[in-house]
Amino acid sequence: MPAHQLVPLPHSMPARPHQTYRFMKAHSEAQTPDRLLSVEGTSVQRGDGIAYPQRCARTEILKRTRQSIRALTGVLRVRDPWPAYTEGGAPHLSDPETGVAYFDIHLGAEEGVDHPVNVKLLARVAEDVENGLKSKAHLLSWMDAPDVNISQALVFELAKITWSGFKRVFDAERDDKKAKALARNARSSRWALRRDQKCHSLARAVDLYKERHGGNDPTPLLDVSMMSDEASGPEEDSGETKDEWKARMAGCLGMGELDPDVFKALQVFEVIRPNWRSDEYAAVLQELREIYASTLTAKQAQCMIFRVRTSGRTSDDPPAAAPYNFGFKSEWYEEFKEKETHCVYLGDWGNYEDPPGFGASVDVPDEPQGPDDVELEDENGE
Repeated sequence: MPAHQLVPLPHSMPARPHQTYRFMKAHSEAQTPDRLLSVEGTSVQRGDGIAYPQRCARTEILKRTRQSIRALTGVLRVRDPWPAYTEGGAPHLSDPETGVAYFDIHLGAEEGVDHPVNVKLLARVAEDVENGLKSKAHLLSWMDAPDVNISQALVFELAKITWSGFKRVFDAERDDKKAKALARNARSSRWALRRDQKCHSLARAVDLYKERHGGNDPTPLLDVSMMSDEASGPEEDSGETKDEWKARMAGCLGMGELDPDVFKALQVFEVIRPNWRSDEYAAVLQELREIYASTLTAKQAQCMIFRVRTSGRTSDDPPAAAPYNFGFKSEWYEEFKEKETHCVYLGDWGNYEDPPGFGASVDVPDEPQGPDDVELEDENGE
């Protein structure tokens, strides 16, 4: 296996036409083997479907362009608002130590990223980032990859993507609807990452599960989209504040009233139970979770974030892929299959035979015959 090919799971995942296992994606030679990470390639705009060294380069460049834009404009912290640009006005900020004016950034320009103020800023960003990468080339193994070709032009194009991200924040700071949309998108990204991490964790328990269950392999059941979501705050429009929600979660964990400093540092996730999931499927996932937890060292266990599973928070959102037949509740399916919000997702539900060892595919041994059964067969001549 090439050094750059990452396949975090040691088990092969049975292919199902309707499912895509995002956490199993890996680079293969069939994926644009000779495409350079360059301004000519679509890899500038999208991170999917490119080689591992290219993804590393793209991720690192985007990170450095974010850092560079903040450093050059003086907007150093995420919670600091982006300034409005005034044509012909004085620079919005100066470095307090040197007195040198920071670069302007015009996030509200009609011309967008092509406004001269933004072009000037991003040109400097491209220069600084390229020089920084070259100075650290000996520490970045992917810099020597044949399909990675970094230039100021490439960095400039990726800096445009970073600028666009900051513009969305700038707009959200001035528009409540955009602020809510941005918050929802950010939450969706966090939840997707947690589902992905959870799927990886459960996969590490597969071997022990197979030992306990006569070789039954739960790997086909590990689909990222079917993992429970985990919230780090109250439901939207619930009227509950973050502190009120956290206090309620602490109560669910039996913590009682906490010292203010302890309460502030408390990290907790509220597990959202999917109403479509069957009890049998839930039991398999629960056992995998317990197995995984039993393999953690004391230090690893101490680093785990508390999870509340008893709050009663649920969701009727269907997963992106249809579960196996034993994996969903028939009564839930009957309730939602005709609804406009769900019918497009549930069209192929009930069409996927259970994997070996689960649901209808459990091997049931033949019942041993007793003496009476044998005599009856003899009398009938059968």
